[in-house]
Amino acid sequence: MNKALSICVFLAACLMISPVMVLADQDTPLVNADQHRKAALEEYQDTLYRIGLERDRLKAQLKHHDSTLIHIQAENSKLQAELDGLMAKASSLQKVETGVKEDANDLAVIVRIMQKDLTEAIKTSSLYPIYRNEFSRLDEMGQSVEVAGINDINSLTDLAFRVIELESTPLVKDGAFVGRDGTLAQGNIITLGRFFSAYVTGNEAGFLWPSESTGQMVAYTSLPDRATGVALKGLASGAADVVSLDLSGGAATARYAKKSGMADKIRDGGPLVWPILAIGLVALLMILERLLVIMKGYTDSDKTMVNIEKLSGDARWDHAAEMLKADKQLHRVLLGAILNRNEDKESLETLVHEAIIREGRYFERYLPTLSVLGAIAPLLGLLGTVTGMISTFQSITIYGTGDPRMMAGGISEALITTMLGLTVAIPIMFFHNFLSRRGFNIIDDIEEKAVTLVNMILKDRAESPERIAG
Repeated sequence: MNKALSICVFLAACLMISPVMVLADQDTPLVNADQHRKAALEEYQDTLYRIGLERDRLKAQLKHHDSTLIHIQAENSKLQAELDGLMAKASSLQKVETGVKEDANDLAVIVRIMQKDLTEAIKTSSLYPIYRNEFSRLDEMGQSVEVAGINDINSLTDLAFRVIELESTPLVKDGAFVGRDGTLAQGNIITLGRFFSAYVTGNEAGFLWPSESTGQMVAYTSLPDRATGVALKGLASGAADVVSLDLSGGAATARYAKKSGMADKIRDGGPLVWPILAIGLVALLMILERLLVIMKGYTDSDKTMVNIEKLSGDARWDHAAEMLKADKQLHRVLLGAILNRNEDKESLETLVHEAIIREGRYFERYLPTLSVLGAIAPLLGLLGTVTGMISTFQSITIYGTGDPRMMAGGISEALITTMLGLTVAIPIMFFHNFLSRRGFNIIDDIEEKAVTLVNMILKDRAESPERIAG
């Protein structure tokens, strides 16, 4: 063990001696390396120092940024709270705005309805044609697309009170209106309320109605009764202050537009009414004449033949001829056969046939004329309607088609001639058929009785020729 320890000490000494020798040989490079190491160490320390300063600066900056971030977050929270408050206010205001808009729309609808109702009330009033310029604001409001404002409401209120004022004040003034014949007329116009308006011109007094299309007062085609006419004239002249008012909303006054008798229809039908009436009169006279002829010529043919048969059986042909002296169609035919009983068969039959034809012509008298008159009457009525429609369309060209009552009145007047034509033609055709059928039946009966008489004569001649001669 000592030996081993000695060896170790020796080796350690060798190792220690060897580096000293090497360092001695390399002293200069080591010095340079040490300097470089020191310089590098200084540079390293300087870098560490600068890094430390930069780190401190960055820490301070980070701390500042953290502080700023906290401040910004706090500010953001504050702004968010304010935004939430503003949003809540905006939502509340939006609800208020929606409510205001709904109220405004409801108000606009109410104003529009008021405007429409007031316009309709004014235009159907008897005052509208007189004060139409004063109420032109209503038409402007009706055509406007803007929402009605306070000015429109005030205007409606003022116009409504103006209507009340005018309709509560009687008014008599000169003015123009469309007369009953469709032409412009001038006279005193009387207005009492919204439903009553009348006119007085010369010796005529009647009621008026306002036309919405033309804006004019139009006279009813029919006149009121005499007492009402006198009251209207007195009211226009100031001599009277009492007149019957229409409290039915215009219905009572409007009845005068529909009130018309046959005389009014004839007068309004135009010139072609008179030829139709003339045809009716001529046809009436012919029908009466034919009826009188039929009534006058009526006889009980069966009873007559029974009497003739009795007389012929007793060979009293002269008594039979005396019985047939009455002015009857049947009697004339039978009398001719008896007076010519001595003729041969062919001659007797020929004489009887001629007598029947002669009496048949008598029954057919005027019947062809009645047929022609019955065909002409409705054609004249149709012609009158066509000419009346032409006149109506000419009026429509002037006044327009906005008022159906005016157009309907013209058409109804144009149809009067057709009505009269049919009124005349229908009875004519009926009596023509009746008279024709009645005449045919009488002739048929005469022919039957004449054949019977001829057979009686021939039979009696065959049995006792001397009695026939006698």
